[in-house]
Amino acid sequence: MVELRHELNVNLGLILTHQLDLSLKILSASVLELQEQIDELVLLNPLVDIDKDFKSTVPTDYFESKFKELEQNYKVKFESEEEYDELDFIEEEKTFEQCLLEDLILSYNLNPQELQIAENIINNLDEKGYLSDFDVEEKFDYIRHSIMELDPIGCASKNTQEFFHLQNKLLYKNETYFKNLDMFIDAIFTFGLDMRNLQKQNFSPKQVQFFIDKIKAFKPYPLHGYLKTNNQDFVYYDIEIKHIGNEFIPIVNDEFSNKLILNETLIKQIKDENFLKEKLKEIKILRDALNMRHQTLLKIANIVVQKQRLFFEKGLLQPLSMTQVASLLGYSASTISRALSNKYILFKSKIYPFKVFFSNESKEGVSKHRILEIVKSAIMQESASNPLDDESLRQILIQHNIQVTRRAIAKYRKELKIPKAKDRKVKFFEHV
Repeated sequence: MVELRHELNVNLGLILTHQLDLSLKILSASVLELQEQIDELVLLNPLVDIDKDFKSTVPTDYFESKFKELEQNYKVKFESEEEYDELDFIEEEKTFEQCLLEDLILSYNLNPQELQIAENIINNLDEKGYLSDFDVEEKFDYIRHSIMELDPIGCASKNTQEFFHLQNKLLYKNETYFKNLDMFIDAIFTFGLDMRNLQKQNFSPKQVQFFIDKIKAFKPYPLHGYLKTNNQDFVYYDIEIKHIGNEFIPIVNDEFSNKLILNETLIKQIKDENFLKEKLKEIKILRDALNMRHQTLLKIANIVVQKQRLFFEKGLLQPLSMTQVASLLGYSASTISRALSNKYILFKSKIYPFKVFFSNESKEGVSKHRILEIVKSAIMQESASNPLDDESLRQILIQHNIQVTRRAIAKYRKELKIPKAKDRKVKFFEHV
């Protein structure tokens, strides 16, 4: 009876672990990556196929009344609506390091000293994502651990052993064998796979094989399968924001995942009941993971639409952190970061990275993105022979009802990598 109960617990653990692992991968996947995972399932599972005649449609029960309202208001609302000055957030490609640092800033409230340490850590990651040749003071090691929780998971780990411990915690924390697997990880990094030494550490051959099978689910290093460049010929959006009447309605792009259909003809022909159950279970797990992705993105998008209404109306971003959204949804900040990784929003024929809607509040009480955009816009329009000094930029911000000090202007200007007025004459504009 004890052995049977243990076997049931092990099997249940395998199911839950596979579900969790797949859910995390699908949650952080871009639309194109999602398509690749779906294509892989279709290749491996004969019971599922892709409907080539599928056409993406919006659920009528959800939007029917909204579209009626849109019909009535279209000419009044849209044809007379003035075009506002939208922010072009994807004009400049960001490096992997910049994206990781931005995720950290949006996930945690860092002071200037912590931010500098975080930047040093990220800029010293090796090609595999490890922090092997850079020492962090023990009192600031929590910053390194915060980076490790972002996507891609494990960046800034000191070595593979620490990275394996992190993955064990992520995948198997709630399993009965979690602590034993932690000890096994330490053992194999001390003794290797020498069975004689492992048995001396009280690991039976059966346990060794069990734990090795668990470790096979781990990534070998943090940046495994992750491209540090962000070059893309075409960007697929994950959420579309539709302006219907007086409301902004987020719609998840389910075009690829909704193409999945069951091969009912083949299902009826299969005689092997166990094979049939196994393949149907795989499909259900994928469907559950896709549904979780859909619901999570939709929940986040609804909060963004609510909190950033001024942006969708007038192009004005408001302060909003991932921590705030995480608190509202009952998730961790790292889950929100993972959900928004490589995700894009389509609004009025323009595509925006999802993360640009998240910005910590500046000391002036407005979105930092908004201040940076005003400063950048003013400098781009200034006279090459008579550039705007920091006091002039401060006055421009005051005209936008933003009270700032000259010292703050200098800080924002440096963040934009824009030199002082005296150094900007003609020389700077040659590189704009």
